[in-house]
Amino acid sequence: NSIKDSLYQREVYYVLIIPNGFEQNVKAGNTDTLDTYKIDSQASVFLDGLINKYVSVFASICNTDLPEKDIINTTNETVSTEVQVDMLSKNSPEFSEVHFFYVFMPYILISVIVMTISQVLIVFNKPVIKKRMLCSCNSNVKMNLMLGLAALVYVALICCAFILYSLVVYSNEMFTDIGAVRIANVIVHSLVSLGFAFLVASLVTKQQFVGMVSNVYGLASSFLCGVFVDRELLGKGVVMFGRLFPASWYVDVESILSNNDSLSSLSNSNSNTLVIGFVVQLLFAGAFFVLGMIAAKYKKKA
Repeated sequence: NSIKDSLYQREVYYVLIIPNGFEQNVKAGNTDTLDTYKIDSQASVFLDGLINKYVSVFASICNTDLPEKDIINTTNETVSTEVQVDMLSKNSPEFSEVHFFYVFMPYILISVIVMTISQVLIVFNKPVIKKRMLCSCNSNVKMNLMLGLAALVYVALICCAFILYSLVVYSNEMFTDIGAVRIANVIVHSLVSLGFAFLVASLVTKQQFVGMVSNVYGLASSFLCGVFVDRELLGKGVVMFGRLFPASWYVDVESILSNNDSLSSLSNSNSNTLVIGFVVQLLFAGAFFVLGMIAAKYKKKA
């Protein structure tokens, strides 16, 4: 009771009781004879780890032929031994803050654009709203053009907001040719996000499902394509599977830009990777729009 009172009053934080015959119990293979009274905290967890490590080493040494007088000294020396770690390679790339700002853009763009554009398009695709619009003096083609133009303006405003922020905060890195290509990469991927938003609006009929689709797609592509987790930590199979998402090609471009100071220092292979990254993203954007129009056409017939 006195121990519990001391713990309650915070006079002590950890009490370890070593019973009589502890060494004999350890030699017999019983290492669970220690009693502890503690307050749940990070320090208690850390102490538990140290004690378990010490008891484990002590039990191993007790099973050797060492004299009893040397067991404690040998245990103390073993526990206090530090392992020296030699770095085989110190050439790991050090990315700047602007890289981490732009490498997260695929997830941000997908989340923001899909959550807004798709929900608006779903509302306009409702039969009641469509019938009302058909009663107006504007043709169906004109209404679709107006919606498309409004979506483009909205996406442009989002891109401008993030780009202006980076120009102010990371002005030294952004007012360069590398910064210009970064901006172009964001603009291209925003078109990809807009195309995916159009596809989602063509397939999903209820606004409640838009958030689910956006989160699943955004998180999956971000983890598989190197947005949240560096590709060096991903398996080859995961990286190859991530190629099915446009974010992977965005990250390709961003990685090359982060490892070079100017476009003039790019090798031929890096230049080709940049061009391929932009082209593939544009192809994804076009594919999303085409699939969205096909889905909308079949939904209209149904």
